[in-house]
Amino acid sequence: MQYNNNIYRHRKLKIIKLLGSDSVIYINTKKVDKTHDRIYPLVSYFDFDLGKYKIFEKYRNYFCRYVIKNDEFLLISEFKNHNLYIILNNYIKNIDNPRDSIWYKQLNDQLQKTGTARYRDHRFSSSDQIEDFFENYMRPIYESMKATGYNEQLPADLPKCFIGKDGELIKGMHGRHRFAIAKSLGVKRFPLQIIGVHEKWFDENVGTTLDLNALRRAYREVENKHQ
Repeated sequence: MQYNNNIYRHRKLKIIKLLGSDSVIYINTKKVDKTHDRIYPLVSYFDFDLGKYKIFEKYRNYFCRYVIKNDEFLLISEFKNHNLYIILNNYIKNIDNPRDSIWYKQLNDQLQKTGTARYRDHRFSSSDQIEDFFENYMRPIYESMKATGYNEQLPADLPKCFIGKDGELIKGMHGRHRFAIAKSLGVKRFPLQIIGVHEKWFDENVGTTLDLNALRRAYREVENKHQ
């Protein structure tokens, strides 16, 4: 199939800005089964690793294009088999006794071996700090998600996703912890912002040029498919 090269010139920030709130769809978490193991399948038009050029790191989002070629859609796996989901699902099963969870044991093992443990921006230098993290940081997230689903009023960015070649949703790395908790709880209404699509899907559902109205209709079809 021949694609119009113009579609590859559209960058994700431009599309998100043009669509506004229409770039967000609401789905049943049980209907999203795949995840992508990079923040973005392709970060640049250029044939070099931006990670080696720190001056470009802050501009990475600018270089990410919206329509992604087939050979750039790599590192896709089943969400249920992803280590993050396994750990968070196990944590939820042990919500009242977090010491029995895989996650707690991993952090505590790291603490014993190195003297410190880390989860994202959280650093722990004692077992008490790890327990405080589970009780006063993770548990409120769990309780809120269980009671009301995803809270869009919080300042955090919306979780991100991609559309695959057959219209399937593929969870991106951004917001994957929140999504994993929601999926474990079976949340039926969860927001995902679409930040990239497979070239085949775009060509078949939108066309070889950018038609925003057609793109909005296609998004709604994907949303309905994932209810």
